[in-house]
Parts: sequence; structure tokens; C-alpha cells
Amino acid sequence: MAKIGLEWAGFVGPFDLRVFQSKPRCGVERWSMMKKFKKHTPEQIVGKLDQAAKLKAEGKTNADVARDLKVSEATLHRWQKTYGQMDRAGARELKALRDENDRLKKLLGEAELDKAAYKELGWSGF
Repeated sequence: MAKIGLEWAGFVGPFDLRVFQSKPRCGVERWSMMKKFKKHTPEQIVGKLDQAAKLKAEGKTNADVARDLKVSEATLHRWQKTYGQMDRAGARELKALRDENDRLKKLLGEAELDKAAYKELGWSGF
């Protein structure tokens, strides 16, 4: 087995790099790198979008802005599409509404399961 020398290059983005050895295929061992992604809060996203607006006003391209914010261009575009010109309070409210919506969907699903179980048992009134 060949030894591979790995060096840590310092901070490379909003994720950690994890090196692992995959199972050999046809006698060839491969080393791969896996990213551990960081999930940003809505407040952090709005803050980064404010920074992005300032950088664009300075004349930087989308690629340069994304690199400075340490996110991909696709992520930056998705954030702009989702959060737009929202402020931090609006982002907090959006998160709270999404959490409440998820909770209500879960409750509705449980109620529908109970209702189906009662129908199966032959209980009337449902």
C-alpha cells in the first residue's frame, strides 16, 4: 500500500474536510475528501446578503462575491431568490412561520392516521 502525505491547508470554507479511504475496486485504493457542510441561520444569511450587496456595489462579480463569502455561486443565488431584500427580523419571522407550519403539518398527519385507524375499527362519526 502506498503512503500518501496529507497537509492541512488551513481554513478552506464553511466546512471541514474529512479524508477517508474508500474500499478498493479492482485492487486500487482511493482516497477521497468529504465535505461537512455548515448550515447557516436565516439571520446569518441576511447578513451575508448585505455583505454581498456591498461587494457588488464595489463592482465585484458574483464569483468574487461568493468566494469572499465562502459559499458557492449557486448557494448565493438561492439565498438571493429566497430571502431577497429581507431584513433580519423578517428572516427570523420567516423561520418561525416555517417551524410552525412544519409542526402543524405533523399534527395534521397524526390526526389523519388516527382518523384512518378509527375507520378501520368501524367506529362511526369519523
